Amino acid sequence: MERVKSASLKVKIAIMVAKESEDMEVIVPFDLWKRAGISVEKISVEKKNTITLQSGTKISCEETLEKTNLDRFTAILIPGGRGHETFLDEKLCKKLHDKLAKFVADEKKWVFAICAGPSVLSRLGVIQDQKMTVFPGFEKYLGNNFQDENVVCDKNIITAKSAFYSIDFALLVIEKLLNKQVALNVANAILYKK
Repeated sequence: MERVKSASLKVKIAIMVAKESEDMEVIVPFDLWKRAGISVEKISVEKKNTITLQSGTKISCEETLEKTNLDRFTAILIPGGRGHETFLDEKLCKKLHDKLAKFVADEKKWVFAICAGPSVLSRLGVIQDQKMTVFPGFEKYLGNNFQDENVVCDKNIITAKSAFYSIDFALLVIEKLLNKQVALNVANAILYKK
């Protein structure tokens, strides 16, 4: 158990947050990853720390994008929701764009996206040949990379189709970054059955 705990402490995930990001796609992974002992921070791409999500949930982010060093993270999550378009903003998110490209190219780093989030990765041109899923209606952005599955892991990219699959997605991330037993422990703790 100590070994697992020390391994989880080395894993750090940045959840990128924009105004009107999908609530579940920020909150569910954050909660489950914390339960697994992973260091998780919410990073605002806006110029303020308090963000209102798509359904009106107000959250406080640990840092803003302009003040954080994304290199200290193992992984970056891009959630969907109406706020996903903000992540494409060249002026506001240039720093994020550069890091996403570097993370995708680095086999020791991970990139995660849910719902419309995978379309952001594709539209930014940071994806190579990795298979991904995406919210229905956004498949055109993925082209040949699209795979019609609920959750897809290909190389160092994990994507989920929608908020509904947030739990499956978050548990798969725990399994890949830590191990299957930790993911099972977290699932059992919330009485989750597949």
